[in-house]
Amino acid sequence: MTYYKTIEEDIKRAKEILKRGKEEPLHLPIHEHIHFSGTIYGSDIYAAYQLLESFVEYIEAQKNS
Repeated sequence: MTYYKTIEEDIKRAKEILKRGKEEPLHLPIHEHIHFSGTIYGSDIYAAYQLLESFVEYIEAQKNS
């Protein structure tokens, strides 16, 4: 079972979330920027959880077939 219509759409959305998470800098008042990798924010949290759940289901289905 996929979250979007196809596994390809799931993968595309997951890659977008991962890319945004790796690009989000933390802006500090002293003009320093710290880049965190893998941080997921806002509405992406729900989508990321749903995508992870669909990937697990998909992988298990492939493994059992």
